[in-house]
Amino acid sequence: MEQLYILYDAYQPSTAGTNHLLAYAKGIAEHGVSVTVFYLCPDNKLSKASDSTNLSHVYLWEQQRIKRFNKYSTSLVSLCRFMHLMKRNIPVFIMGVSVFLPLICMKRHFKIYHERTEHPEVSGRMHGAIGNVLFSWYKKALLKLDGLFVISENLRKCFVTDYRVEEEKVHVINMVVDANRFSTIKKKTQGQVIAYCGTASNNKDGVDELIKAFSITIKKHPESRLKIIGKTPDKGQAFENARLVEKLGIIDKVEFLGIVSYEEMPQMLTDADILALDRPDNQQAKYGFPTKLGEYLLTGNPVVVTKVGDIPNFLTHGINAMLAQPENPQDFSDKICWLIEHPVDAASIGASGRDVAMREFNYKIESQKVIEVIFGTSISK
Repeated sequence: MEQLYILYDAYQPSTAGTNHLLAYAKGIAEHGVSVTVFYLCPDNKLSKASDSTNLSHVYLWEQQRIKRFNKYSTSLVSLCRFMHLMKRNIPVFIMGVSVFLPLICMKRHFKIYHERTEHPEVSGRMHGAIGNVLFSWYKKALLKLDGLFVISENLRKCFVTDYRVEEEKVHVINMVVDANRFSTIKKKTQGQVIAYCGTASNNKDGVDELIKAFSITIKKHPESRLKIIGKTPDKGQAFENARLVEKLGIIDKVEFLGIVSYEEMPQMLTDADILALDRPDNQQAKYGFPTKLGEYLLTGNPVVVTKVGDIPNFLTHGINAMLAQPENPQDFSDKICWLIEHPVDAASIGASGRDVAMREFNYKIESQKVIEVIFGTSISK
């Protein structure tokens, strides 16, 4: 049986990053590879995952005798332990640990693969003189990889053109979702609920723009409600959005639900009538791809999403989603209102969107692509 080590920073239940990791690991394991996921540091609850067939979890931070965890020092000590455990015949797949990539690449004669879901300038780069040095080392380490997996065509072009990674080493692997999480969910009708889930960031996901669009929608459809599921990344944005809701006079129509568990999320998304993602047109949107969009589509509910990045490569307006102009609350609201006013068409769009998710973002299909790159062949049973 082939073996694979996956290196990740921290197991954090119900976050997009951890869900993405688990979908990948589960898919690779279900194809017959023995997968071990190594975690460098804990979250604030010392959370742990449950094992499954061919998939195990190692918490490198467990043996450290420290009273209070510091992310970087804990991760560095854990990394040293991981590098000691590395075996030459077992490939290493590094997900979300970009700052330590240069150190791992110092180990010669090992097969090392790396994944990026966002532009390096957006995520994982430290600022200042030290940050510049570390980033320079990171760029040099990229050239030593056996393979680099990216989430979008724009990101592939970026690494080939701007970072000079060999073209044949850069592989586009679509965002992945686990359809099994939604297969047994039964919808509970609530009535004109518009929902968003994720890290409720204004810069990344345009939550403030969604609130503005909803304030326009409610003038035509006053029975509508907006549910914002997920933690706001900082207190400043949380305060700004709460103040915006109050200023727009819709405080009784908007719910900030905070973090919802991994197990509860499929039901909450399914129970909504429309799922919304009002991403701004910025560098993050251009090179990344929202993993939450796959979960939105799997519910079979109609989705309203902005026309940014690679999204139009997968979704067609009016066929399997409603595509809106970014940073245009009126246009986004128009798309929501159209779905409310055309329920039969909305149901058809939602069903077609689910077909896209099953075809393009299937975790088993995409994980097979990873296996073929790393092991050079298909080993699926």
